[in-house]
Amino acid sequence: MKRARIVEVEWVDICSTGRWTNKPKLGVLHCVSVGMLIHKCRQNLALVQTSSETGDWTDTITIPRKCISRVRNVGTSRRAPQANFPCEQCGGRR
Repeated sequence: MKRARIVEVEWVDICSTGRWTNKPKLGVLHCVSVGMLIHKCRQNLALVQTSSETGDWTDTITIPRKCISRVRNVGTSRRAPQANFPCEQCGGRR
């Protein structure tokens, strides 16, 4: 059975406020996500955090490469998610 790489991705997200203020908080949020790498292309990385024995998965995140500051290999999973991830930007091409 195919194994999936488990990675830790450090990335930057936007920070916004949804209320009236005269002292807005300016800046970005520094985030860390960990999961099985299910897709990578020039535009994006995609991770899945949970995979079942039936091949279903949940808790996916797609992160634009422009937002990524670091990717670190953490290990491998016993079972890779069984699916073809449809990336809208690359059309499935890596």
